[in-house]
Amino acid sequence: MRFSLSLLLCLGALAFPAQAQTTLTGIAAVPCSIPNPGVPTQALCRKPDWCMTNIPVPPPALFAGAAAYDDILQAVWVSQGNMISVFVPRTGCPNPCRCFCKPLCKSPFRWPYPNSLVTGMAIDSSNRILWISDSLGWIRWYSIGGPCVIKPISGCRVPLPKGAFITGLAFDKFTKTLFYVTGTFLPPTPGSTVVFAAPSRIPCKPFCKWPLKACPAGLFGPATGAAFDSCKMSLMVTDV
Repeated sequence: MRFSLSLLLCLGALAFPAQAQTTLTGIAAVPCSIPNPGVPTQALCRKPDWCMTNIPVPPPALFAGAAAYDDILQAVWVSQGNMISVFVPRTGCPNPCRCFCKPLCKSPFRWPYPNSLVTGMAIDSSNRILWISDSLGWIRWYSIGGPCVIKPISGCRVPLPKGAFITGLAFDKFTKTLFYVTGTFLPPTPGSTVVFAAPSRIPCKPFCKWPLKACPAGLFGPATGAAFDSCKMSLMVTDV
């Protein structure tokens, strides 16, 4: 598995594709210190850097996998579904095929719930909180004690229709809102993607939700990840 890190002055997007680079399983954003700065400070269209990891690929399911950027560690928490690791992205490698991300975990954290897969992650870097969603519809949150060192705080289960999975989490540190997206991967309505917004400490009680409409160029597929852009105060969602 490899990371692709787009280095922007205000926003950094990190995604890790699966085998043959055909499936985006997670996306994360480097948070801004000031919302709506009012000036175009992002280094748009800059060629991304990337580095290799030792995470097993491909993910065990299309809806599995997650990524979240930790602003304190300046590192990325990632999962391909059943393991969680933390890596520091490297930049400026002469040969990306031989460029390896620096691991911060001595050993990967193994997801303790064998019947479910990690599907999304989001971080409140300042308060050291990590949210993790899984394939059974649970959102759990943990206190972060260090790279891959997390302690359970609480959790709740989101009621989902048949064939739907939570596939991405994103945190807005300014409004303390947790966004999560669900995608339907099985009949009767594959591709039906819905965005939820909820208080970060009671995520299973959303105060609003809305379906994502298809773009003019084609149908919006099942969501695979989400990230919040603190510069533009906007949510980004990826699909298959």
